[in-house]
Amino acid sequence: MLDQTGQNTEMFGRLEAEEVSFELSPKQSAYFNTMRRINAYLREEYHTLHEFLWRTGLSASSSAWPQWSVTTRSQLAREN
Repeated sequence: MLDQTGQNTEMFGRLEAEEVSFELSPKQSAYFNTMRRINAYLREEYHTLHEFLWRTGLSASSSAWPQWSVTTRSQLAREN
């Protein structure tokens, strides 16, 4: 295991783990819970979107995209 300086931590002796307990202030707790809900929402939406795209068979490979074509203003005017 290396520390931030890239040195082996075992060169300095043994690491000892200590039990740590702390409590968040009410403001910190509210902020933490808000961020947790936002992350859960984004994670759920991502998975929902991923499942939808997977089921529809959408391919993200470049060969799946249609060829680009140049359209002139006169062609656009005729189509509309």
